[in-house]
Amino acid sequence: MAKHKKDSIVFYRSFYEAAKPLKDREELQLYRGIFEFGLNHNEIKMGSIPTAMFQLIKPQLEANYKKWESGFKGGRPANKASDNHDESIPEPSDNHNGTIPEPNVNVNVNDNDNDNVFITLQLNDKTEFIICDRDLVKWGKLYPAVDVEQELRNMVGWIDANPTRRKTKTGIKKFVNSWLSKEQDQGGRKQISTGSKKSGINIIKEAAR
Repeated sequence: MAKHKKDSIVFYRSFYEAAKPLKDREELQLYRGIFEFGLNHNEIKMGSIPTAMFQLIKPQLEANYKKWESGFKGGRPANKASDNHDESIPEPSDNHNGTIPEPNVNVNVNDNDNDNVFITLQLNDKTEFIICDRDLVKWGKLYPAVDVEQELRNMVGWIDANPTRRKTKTGIKKFVNSWLSKEQDQGGRKQISTGSKKSGINIIKEAAR
């Protein structure tokens, strides 16, 4: 029996936002990496910065791929009327940015599993703590002077650079709130002009502080 080929992927706004600060060549590498993994489940060789960005995106792509793959292992029956459509991914509603797939075994589902995933933080047991758009709204209200999205990206870099200091499932929320609270007390980063773009290398440097 011929192996099934995936015809489409869900491309989230968070992917686009992560790629924007990169140089053109790095941005292209990241996009090719996303589509190659999302469609064919293969990882390609990229530069160091696109590779770091891809690690933030990979858990979401992996979850999508696993859900699609399960459709051929006794999951929902095939719909002959839509053979050319990726049946494993329902269409997003008008007021939603995308569809959240069922997480794979390496993803730790928090209480926001029905919301759009923004980023994940790796825990000490190598599972992933999911941070969703709902969390961004909540923390944005609690810490109005902080660029919450960028600080979360910085946390990913810090966790990657300090594997022995990764947090537990019960301690990760305290870690996030303590980090954001400290940034709020220091005046946050929103005073930086929104018209200025940070390069991908500066993001990585900040994340590794």
